[in-house]
Amino acid sequence: MFVEDYVKIIEEEFSYLFDRYGFKVVYSEQKNNNKYHTQRIYAIIMMKICKMLFVREQGAGVIYLGPPTAPFLNEFGNSWIEIANLIMYLTQEKIDWNKVDKYKGENRIRPIMKLLANIFEPHCPKALEMFSSNEMIARWRPMYKQYIRQVYSG
Repeated sequence: MFVEDYVKIIEEEFSYLFDRYGFKVVYSEQKNNNKYHTQRIYAIIMMKICKMLFVREQGAGVIYLGPPTAPFLNEFGNSWIEIANLIMYLTQEKIDWNKVDKYKGENRIRPIMKLLANIFEPHCPKALEMFSSNEMIARWRPMYKQYIRQVYSG
């Protein structure tokens, strides 16, 4: 898959982010690691109060949400929140990944993006509000961290 194809899937599956909230693609890059025969794709979409980082090395990749100050290509920075975890926090439910189990390899990219986009859409206004200021982030982040620890610990 090429970076242009990945960005197109993002634009199509998360079209509401562009249409309703004014997100724009601000960065995209494809890096090849010849030593390990892998490729890594980065795409960043942004609006005034937050940005989203899409990182794909295998599978459909991982999607992160963060404030405008989140480090550009460092998804391991403390500023980023994985969107699947944020969805679970907002809905207080685990994501049913069984809906995309039948897809393999690159064929999983669009179905996973569609699944996450559809679940995220009704919660998008709340999620964007959560990133509206550092003070707002400081209010919910401890509860988020506690919830995610509980989800993954059993």
